[in-house]
Amino acid sequence: MKSKFSAFCLFLLSCLPLYATKVDLLMHNNMRLSGEFVSFKKDGVTIKHPLFKKNITILTNKLKGIYFTSPSTANLQAKDKLFLTNFCKDIIPCTIKEITPTHVKFDDFKGKTHELEKKVVAGIKLNAIKEQSIWKEPLIFDSSWLIPGKSDKDYKYNARKKFLSKLHPQINGDKYVYNVSAGGPENQQLYSPVCKDVGLNPNAFIFRTHIKMTPTDGNGPAFCFGGSLGADFRSYTNVGHTEERIFLTIRKHSCVLMRQGDKNLHHLGEIPIRNEDISNGIDIQLISSRNKQGKNTYELIIAGYPPLQIEDPLSTPLKGGVFAFQMEANLPLMQISKLQLASLSVNPESLNQSISHSTEVVLTNEGDAIPGALTHYSANKQILHLSLQKDYPNIPKELDIPDKYIESIIFPPETNSSTHLETKQPFTQNILLDNGSCLQGEIIDISKNALELNHPQLGNLALPLQNVIRIDYSDNPVISHP
Repeated sequence: MKSKFSAFCLFLLSCLPLYATKVDLLMHNNMRLSGEFVSFKKDGVTIKHPLFKKNITILTNKLKGIYFTSPSTANLQAKDKLFLTNFCKDIIPCTIKEITPTHVKFDDFKGKTHELEKKVVAGIKLNAIKEQSIWKEPLIFDSSWLIPGKSDKDYKYNARKKFLSKLHPQINGDKYVYNVSAGGPENQQLYSPVCKDVGLNPNAFIFRTHIKMTPTDGNGPAFCFGGSLGADFRSYTNVGHTEERIFLTIRKHSCVLMRQGDKNLHHLGEIPIRNEDISNGIDIQLISSRNKQGKNTYELIIAGYPPLQIEDPLSTPLKGGVFAFQMEANLPLMQISKLQLASLSVNPESLNQSISHSTEVVLTNEGDAIPGALTHYSANKQILHLSLQKDYPNIPKELDIPDKYIESIIFPPETNSSTHLETKQPFTQNILLDNGSCLQGEIIDISKNALELNHPQLGNLALPLQNVIRIDYSDNPVISHP
């Protein structure tokens, strides 16, 4: 009798949701509805809203996007990224196994092996997910983040140096935190940025961090993406400068996104935040990408608040590879953790113009671009064989490069211009993952653990739901690869 009762209890438990996945539904009229995810069908999404007794179903043809706002708890079992040439320029999380002159073989995040013709692949980033960011976490701020001063008595240089000295993370296992204090105004640490050209493409990235700070009468930290080293940083005094970059600033009651360009500073949008939330700590994500119209799209996502999607009012793309931040208020203490910067682009902004577009290019971790013909790559041997495009003095024409030195492999447009992928393909949905991966396809089902997707090139895939940030239903979808 006892065993039957236990089995019945287990059956009842299996019918209950194991966790509450929070979603934010964005409709074409920009109305939003937040609640707990209940179920998904091709024609509608059902959620539980705290103000209604009965569940609410929204038709998918009324949706512009679905944002999953629950914190991520799962890691994808993949270390590389593969960029496709299809309609949305998909970015696939994977583990590259082999590259030949005609095919690319890889394992997806579930360990299933796929093989694609190389002409449908735009490029590959090695070890892109293992480190999860442009820098390896935690980021150690060293002297390379200092802009040299005019002299040892340069007060701006000394202020930046003093601020940098506070950016030593406390590390406990895989967790780390920067305990930052701006000090008093007499210490001249306010508006003293640490900055570095990290090779960022500001038109295609995901920035993530967790911030905990005491509510302030002024501004908190300000982050900068793009621009050049040495440019004036203080975000609200940059009018008249020619930099093309964006700022993300934590203010008294809000998180604000601003765009600098055409010698003006544009207020793009903001998310109001409560003092008690920032006192307890908030997760912040900023996604910059370009749509098929060639305009930048920004998405600001703060845990517990409706996400904000903004189209750039300027057509000029962001420029410069700088990441920087500074304090903009005299805070007694602020904690920063989960500092991540992930690329959404495989192409560098500036390759040597003498490099032929009909050849492949290998980018090293040091930023060198080596043109040639990739004859073979084997993950087992960890060696890439490259035939150089022309003869160079004292350099063999056939190179064997260990993959630990390789950052990206870019395939030529003539090779990857697969017209059958660029034809008038009916747009279904575009799925964005928290590591910067993007996949298009038709959603089959969404369960408590997975989003099942029918992908045009890879077939049926089960994406971990904990890693999904956004489902895009827009007629003007975000294009991953600018």
